Amino acid sequence: MTINVPEIKKRLFSFLNDTNLVNEYIRIYGPSINIKYIKTIKEKKSQSIPVDEETGGNDPVFEIKLKCPVCNRDDITCYALRAKSQQITFNKFIVPSYKGASGYKTVDYSMIYTTVCPRCLFASPDKKDFIRIGDTAKANNKSQLSSNVKLNLMKQYYSVNPVAQSIIYSI
Repeated sequence: MTINVPEIKKRLFSFLNDTNLVNEYIRIYGPSINIKYIKTIKEKKSQSIPVDEETGGNDPVFEIKLKCPVCNRDDITCYALRAKSQQITFNKFIVPSYKGASGYKTVDYSMIYTTVCPRCLFASPDKKDFIRIGDTAKANNKSQLSSNVKLNLMKQYYSVNPVAQSIIYSI
C-alpha cells in the first residue's frame, strides 16, 4: 500500500491549522500521523510566539468614557477587560485570580474593576450604572439605576457639598 502524502497533509492540517507547521512536521517525522508528535509541534509553536519583553504581551484592558448619573460629570474613565484575554481562577475565598492568555499580559483586574466618579464619589463595578454614550446613535444610554436611587444619591451629594448647593440655589 502506498503512502498518500496529500491526504496525510490534509489530516495534519486539520490538527495543526498551519501549512508551515504541517511541512515542518513532515520534514521532521515523515508522512505518518502520530498524536504525540503533533502535540510536540504545537508546543514548539506556542513557545515561539513572540511576546514583548517590556510589557509581557498585549494590554488586555481598554478605557470607556462614562458620565456620572449623580453629578453629571463627563469623561469618567472606566476600565474594561477584553474578552478571552485572561484566565480567571478562584481561590477558596472566591476571590478571582487573573492570568494572561492568548498573548495578553497578566493584569490584576480586581484592583481596577470598580469605576468611581472623582467629584461625588459615586462608585459601581457595573458600567451600566453610569450614563454611556452610544456608538451608533451618539445618544446617551440611560443609567440602569432606578429614579428613586438616583434621587436619593443626588440629595445626599447636594446636601453634603456646599459648592453644589450654591450652584443649585443660584439656578
